Amino acid sequence: MKNVMKLFAREQTKSDSKDKKEAEDSERREKNLEEAKKITIENDSSLPEPKTVKIYQLEPLRGERVKVFGWVHRMRKQDEDCRTLVNVCLCQQLAARHNTVTGR
Repeated sequence: MKNVMKLFAREQTKSDSKDKKEAEDSERREKNLEEAKKITIENDSSLPEPKTVKIYQLEPLRGERVKVFGWVHRMRKQDEDCRTLVNVCLCQQLAARHNTVTGR
């Protein structure tokens, strides 16, 4: 009986710890979303105006400033070079924007 009580107390502690961690994570996510809503996107006027092109027209414009419309299928942070159709670099402020974080 004593072992059962110890086991129950240990499981109760684990459960309480898990609930506390989930609450902290939820609070942190909400805070991050609120911060992301404050970020605005502005066009850098010191750079030349970007050309609006379709994805299949991008190869000859390599190295130039372009505007491409679309959606992000999967966003991942990585340091290595990857071979993709279009590799988009977002500044940290833009990557943290509310629409980017939530997909809405």
